[in-house]
Amino acid sequence: MFTFALARGVNRGWLPPTYAPIAQAGWRALERRVQADGRIEGICVGTTAASDAVYYYNRPTDLAAARVMAPCSWPAPRSSSW
Repeated sequence: MFTFALARGVNRGWLPPTYAPIAQAGWRALERRVQADGRIEGICVGTTAASDAVYYYNRPTDLAAARVMAPCSWPAPRSSSW
């Protein structure tokens, strides 16, 4: 979602063009996680609230985590505008 927000902000003139490389880096990182069948690797299973960062770092991942498909695909059409 951050990549989408940065890309949209740059493309609409809300953010200066200096933010474009940051959005592009975010897209490249995400792009490497998309498998041939469209599933996205490295997405953690659902979480609860915790005050310990280790809890979040150690979350297991799940290729069937469909809840992330939309936010992860939002930046795709914007990347062609960079």
